[in-house]
Amino acid sequence: MYKLISFDFDGTLADSADWVFDRLNQLAGEFKFKSILREEEHIVRGLDTGEMMKYLAVPAWRIPQILARMRSFAAGDVHRLRLFPGIPEMFRGLRNLNLNMGIVSSNSEAIIRQLIGPEIASWVKHYGCGSSLFGKAAKLKTMLRATKTAAPKAIISGTKQGTP
Repeated sequence: MYKLISFDFDGTLADSADWVFDRLNQLAGEFKFKSILREEEHIVRGLDTGEMMKYLAVPAWRIPQILARMRSFAAGDVHRLRLFPGIPEMFRGLRNLNLNMGIVSSNSEAIIRQLIGPEIASWVKHYGCGSSLFGKAAKLKTMLRATKTAAPKAIISGTKQGTP
């Protein structure tokens, strides 16, 4: 029935929450927004990006700068990022179902490919990477066009924002 399954990367495929919290807290003083306290992490985990930025009192005009710094950190911290247990096996199972697979992320394609490994990376038909924190909807629509998939034939996993 379905032709495409698309995943968000951070928080869906990669267990990156602790890294994100650490790095955002590192930037909080510099960019003058609220730090994430350990006792608040369970609240922040359930928020989409816009809600998180609002919760942390991040001025909208600062978001591109913060995103650029987070991407820079990610390139140097790839060794700190890990896939959730079972992700490689899940991809193998999906491959056996002959589904097109895609990944949409504000993270870079190079980092994602490094973490998922060359075998799984070769199975992913479309990468929509480097998107802005609020631009995943456009990346998902591009993925649907590129894979010639109608939206009802796609499963979009791991993103609250931007389902086409």
